[in-house]
Amino acid sequence: ITLTEYRFLNIPVVQTTAIAKLSNGLKERPNSSNLGGGSGTATARTHIVKGGETLWGLAKKYYGNGAQYQKIFQANTNIIKNPNLIYVGWKLVIP
Repeated sequence: ITLTEYRFLNIPVVQTTAIAKLSNGLKERPNSSNLGGGSGTATARTHIVKGGETLWGLAKKYYGNGAQYQKIFQANTNIIKNPNLIYVGWKLVIP
């Protein structure tokens, strides 16, 4: 007979604050909109729509939040007239 003893790990939780994060001397990474000199389309990605995809699903894939589908819609108003209807083969800009 082999006996095994299991123990619970007590790992302390460290809470950080915004002040503590900035006190390390590092600077925050600037947004592309803050850099100036264009609309930021130079860093934009493209996506070719496949069957069953939606703007909500694409926003969730690229931004981690499906509710941001409006960003993709606004960047592609020349193609998309109704955000509920996107078609296979369309090449969409993902800002």
